[in-house]
Amino acid sequence: MTKFEKLFMVLVIAFSTTSCSHVKGMITVSAPVKPKETPAQTKETPKPAQEASSQTTTTQVQPGSGDYFPAGVKIVAGNILSFMGTLYTAKFYTATVVTEPSAATKGEGLVRMTWEVREGKELEMPNQEHWTPYIADTRPAKEEDFVVGALVFATGDTHGRTPEKLAQSTEWGLRRIKDVSELYKGIVITEYFDSYWNQWKEWHYHKNNIRAIIGEFSADLRK
Repeated sequence: MTKFEKLFMVLVIAFSTTSCSHVKGMITVSAPVKPKETPAQTKETPKPAQEASSQTTTTQVQPGSGDYFPAGVKIVAGNILSFMGTLYTAKFYTATVVTEPSAATKGEGLVRMTWEVREGKELEMPNQEHWTPYIADTRPAKEEDFVVGALVFATGDTHGRTPEKLAQSTEWGLRRIKDVSELYKGIVITEYFDSYWNQWKEWHYHKNNIRAIIGEFSADLRK
C-alpha cells in the first residue's frame, strides 16, 4: 500500500468516527424529565348539618332545678269513685293549677290536665279541667327519700325511665314505701291499698320513676 493509500485510509477512518460521534450526539438526547406528579390534595366535603327531628316536645327541665317537670306542673287526683276508701286506688295526673285552693273554694283548686305526648303527637287528656282538693307538689326522689312508710308518687315499673320519658309521663300512682332492701339494685318495693279488693298490694319500681312529695299529703280521702 502506498503512502497515498495509507493517508486516504486514515482520513476515511477519522471521518467515519467523527460523523458517528456527531450523529450519536444528535440522536442520543436525554428525555425531558417528567415533573413529579403531586397527588391532589383531598378536600373533605363538609357534611350537611343533621336535620332537626320532626318530633318535638315542649317539655323542658326546669333551669337549675334538676327537675324534668316543667315549672308549675303538679300531680293531682283524677275522678274519685264511690268505692275508693283511700287515694291509693285513685289515678293521679300531671296538671297545672288554674285557681289555687282557698277558703272561698272550700280548699279545692281548679286544675288543667297537661298534654300527653306519644310519638311526637299531643293527645288531649279526658276531663281537661276539674276541681280537686288533692294537689301535690313533688320533685324527683333522692336517696334520702327512700324511707319505709313514706308516701311517694311512682310510675312505670322496674325499668328506669329517662328524664325525657318521665317528663312525658302524665299518669302516676300514690304509693307507700314498704321495703328498701333492693335499693342497691335501684329497686324500691312499694305497696298500696286496693279498696276494691280490700287488700294491700305490692309493686316494685325503679328509683328513677319515683317522685317525693313536698310538704304534707295524706292518703285519706277528705271528709
